[in-house]
Amino acid sequence: MTKANGIVKAPWMIARDFPRPSYDSTLTIKAPATHTLDQQKEKRLIEASFLAIDMVARAQKTLANYGENSPQRVKDLLEMIFASDFLGKDHRIFQELQESLATIHEGLTKDLTLKVVFPPLSRKARGYVHMRDVDARQGTYAIKRTDVLHHLYGRRKVFGNIHLANELLNGSHRIHDVARTIVHEASHRYCATVDHQYLKRDFNVLRYKYMTPEKALKNADSFARFCQYLTVPHLEVRQPLAVEGKSLGLNFMNGRTRC
Repeated sequence: MTKANGIVKAPWMIARDFPRPSYDSTLTIKAPATHTLDQQKEKRLIEASFLAIDMVARAQKTLANYGENSPQRVKDLLEMIFASDFLGKDHRIFQELQESLATIHEGLTKDLTLKVVFPPLSRKARGYVHMRDVDARQGTYAIKRTDVLHHLYGRRKVFGNIHLANELLNGSHRIHDVARTIVHEASHRYCATVDHQYLKRDFNVLRYKYMTPEKALKNADSFARFCQYLTVPHLEVRQPLAVEGKSLGLNFMNGRTRC
């Protein structure tokens, strides 16, 4: 056992090393030594990790071919989630969006460690990535091979592995929801996004407040939801998007009507 910030923590143990020949890399799943991760949950996590990669890859491909003749659904999703359809405007932000998706995809396809967290964890939390300020630590911090370094606000920050809640791997959560959470956390880890706000379900509607394109580009859930809605057929029909605009009230998208 180790002790950090007064909390006793069990060491992490490898539950599964899963080779990924297509990417010339390995997916490592870890769990605390005090808990056993059952094989069904391991399988769901492996499937979700591949789906997360596919979601991001398909989003990359869609944006690489994006233009005036692109499907209206793609334009709508960009408008709803990133507050711009990027046609004839916001070219710099659109390029940054593409670059961020490429960075997330690259990170997910390299050697990747996913850690499964058992309670205690916030009831609503599905995952997290630890961010450490290297300069604030006493002594020399031994940066791990799996750590990702960013320079933020003049300081060197270390982003650790992706942690996912054990409850997320239950059969009650759809596999694309698990994959979306992986994309969300991967955007933190590889692109240093923040949580300006979450896109939250209100009955069957996903509601959130308007963000400028610049702010949405730094919001982890914007990446995750864009990849999810773009790749899951008819998701916007079953779970419409609703954004509280500056003065426009609520704008809905359900695949048929926008106002």
